[in-house]
Formats: sequence, C-alpha cells, structure tokens
Amino acid sequence: PKVGLNWEPDEHNMVYASVAKGYRIGGVNDYVPEYCGSYASISTPTYKSDTTISYELGAKSRPAGGRLQIDASVYHIDWKNIQQYVVFPCLYGFTSNSGGATSNGFDLSLNMQLTHGLVVGASIGYTDAKYTTTTVAPGTGLIVTANGQTLGVTPWTLFGYAEYTFHLPSDQDAYFRVQQKYNSQNRGPFAYQNPNNIDYDPFRMPDQAISLLDFRTGLRWGGVDISLFVDNA
Repeated sequence: PKVGLNWEPDEHNMVYASVAKGYRIGGVNDYVPEYCGSYASISTPTYKSDTTISYELGAKSRPAGGRLQIDASVYHIDWKNIQQYVVFPCLYGFTSNSGGATSNGFDLSLNMQLTHGLVVGASIGYTDAKYTTTTVAPGTGLIVTANGQTLGVTPWTLFGYAEYTFHLPSDQDAYFRVQQKYNSQNRGPFAYQNPNNIDYDPFRMPDQAISLLDFRTGLRWGGVDISLFVDNA
C-alpha cells in the first residue's frame, strides 16, 4: 500500500510526500547435502517474508516557461527481516532472514531546453544503505550481516547529457546525443572484509568507480528511430 499527498501552489510547481510499504513472501530452502559438514545443520527449512517502509518528500518545478525542469527528493527506507542468501564453502547455500537495514538518500535532476533543438540535463544522487543489526549463523558464531555493514549500493551517481535535434528537408529529424554516467566506489565495510563473517574472502577487492561515456546519432520519423552509437567510449 502507498499513501501520498500533493500540493500544487500553481501550474508550474508541486510538492509531495508519500509513505509506502512492501514485502517479499517467504519460501522454502533447498536441501544442503551432508558432505557440506557442519554447514548442513545451519540451513533452515524455510525463511520468512521481509518488509520495507519508505518515506519520500520531494518537489517538481517547471520555471522559465516550462523550458527548465527541476525534480528533487529525499527519502528514508526501513528494511526488516532481510532475505539474505548465504553461500557455504561447499558451494551450496540457503536463504535466511538477516535482521534490518536502513537507506537514506536524495536525488536532484535538471533538464533544460536551451534552444529550439538543444536540450541538456544533469542529475546527482546519493544513497547511504547499511545494516542496522548483527546476525549470526546458528551454531557457528560466524556473522552473516553486521551492524554498519554496507548493502553494496553505489553511494554517488552522476549523470549528464546533451542532445541536439534538427529537421531535415526529407521530413525527418536528425539528432546527436552525448551522455556520461559516473558511479562512485563503495568502500564498505563489506561482509567479505570481516574475518568473522561467513563470507570472508581476504582476496576479494571492492569494485572500482565506473565512468561511462556514450555517443549516439540517428534519424527519427513516423515513430521509427534508426541510430548509430558508441557505448563506453
């Protein structure tokens, strides 16, 4: 279910707030064979549903006669009884409920039509998603998730683009577009960095930051789009 409130002081501006709740149903775990040793006794026959409650506050504005679009929002998410898949050294595993987590963040995007054919835009987002409880695998003392451990989400995302469109005498629209996306590195702490974690792996390294530059040019007419592109240039 979701509940929301909107307020529009005029036709170009809107402020909104919403609260939503969601869940994933529980399930049954697969059999873990005896050759997995003591790990076979850790697996539980079933796992429970997990739930989320999210809160969002945002605003949308269309100043400059609608040529500029501004969207902004902040949010908070509570996640309970998280369904977590645990892999054993024998390569079998099971799904368990591993406590709770929170996610806080914001998004801001701007799009503007600079000229009749030129549109530019940019956006920035931030997410801080971490576990808020420590869960231990039964009978082992090994940690499944730890308080303060990251959920692995990229903290910062940046995006920008420019697109120029012009009309051809043949009644077609030609366009050129360039865009760049950046995902920052998540420095942890991760489960595999903790020697007391069931997924500890001293040789694994965090993913690096990613920056992608894309180019595209093409023709549009009658609902058809034919283009040439270069991704990750």
